[in-house]
Amino acid sequence: MDGILIVQVLFNIISNAIRYTKEDGNIYIKVWNTTKQCVFRISNDGLLINDSDLPHLFELYYSTDRYSGNEYGIGLAISLLNKQI
Repeated sequence: MDGILIVQVLFNIISNAIRYTKEDGNIYIKVWNTTKQCVFRISNDGLLINDSDLPHLFELYYSTDRYSGNEYGIGLAISLLNKQI
């Protein structure tokens, strides 16, 4: 995976974390390396993904009923990230 693609993936994941974190919430980013890979962990204390949504997480256009403010997602970001990685 090239550097530009990694930056795109990280940008999309962090953008989702920002979108679903309350104004006074927290986003955590941890990066470490192993002998063969670099590992990124991005999490927040915003909305959680329901267990019932997990099997569908990487389906194109899948979106839950939950939203941030008046902004609805169209279910592309995670599906596209899955294809990029």
